[in-house]
Amino acid sequence: MLEDRVYLLIDGKPFHAKVEDVQFERLSSLDEKRKDVLTADSTKVSVVTGYDRNESNSYKLTYMVNPQTVEKIKTCSKLQFRYYAGPDMITTSMNRYELNTLKKVLENY
Repeated sequence: MLEDRVYLLIDGKPFHAKVEDVQFERLSSLDEKRKDVLTADSTKVSVVTGYDRNESNSYKLTYMVNPQTVEKIKTCSKLQFRYYAGPDMITTSMNRYELNTLKKVLENY
């Protein structure tokens, strides 16, 4: 289960973000595996050979970042987001293009 702790790693330094809302959704899909087989009279028949079941959890977090942190984002060269799920850390990074786009958005604030 994802915890409601979020840190922004701005150029490697952690800055806490206050989580306002967490939305959770369980996603599930079932895919059929098929194979074409030739019968004795050379007719092609498609048969089910198995199923693949995929399940995943989707989280959407809304969090607030204070103005001082926003100012640091405007000048940073690397931005990562760190989430916690029990004893595990999940760290995601923005690529250069995404970070530049975010900086352009923040210029208006």
